[in-house]
Amino acid sequence: MPASPGVALASVAISGYQRYISPYKGFRCAHRALHGELTCSEAVKGLIQAHGVVAAWPHVRERFAQCRAASLELRSLAMADASDGEGAAESDNKKKGKKDSDWGDCDCGDADCLPGDCDPF
Repeated sequence: MPASPGVALASVAISGYQRYISPYKGFRCAHRALHGELTCSEAVKGLIQAHGVVAAWPHVRERFAQCRAASLELRSLAMADASDGEGAAESDNKKKGKKDSDWGDCDCGDADCLPGDCDPF
């Protein structure tokens, strides 16, 4: 069964974001940086393709909330490292070959943000 026009349009838009915007924004997905799983854009694209735009919406909101929590955790770890010198998280990142610039971030600074308010994927 072919994808609905809404699913096809959302998939094309996300693919365009992944190719033309994401590589140049200066940070990466906090959820992926912390958990090593799919980026938010990959996860959201899969959710939309599997469930449709409307049915996927609650799952998309949950993913954005998880990314926001990951961003806050990464910032907390970075602040702890800065105050302690080389803390456990920094040492752990060095073991994994990660640099501080590999840590993720979300654009949204408001804990109550909605997907339309920021660009968290």
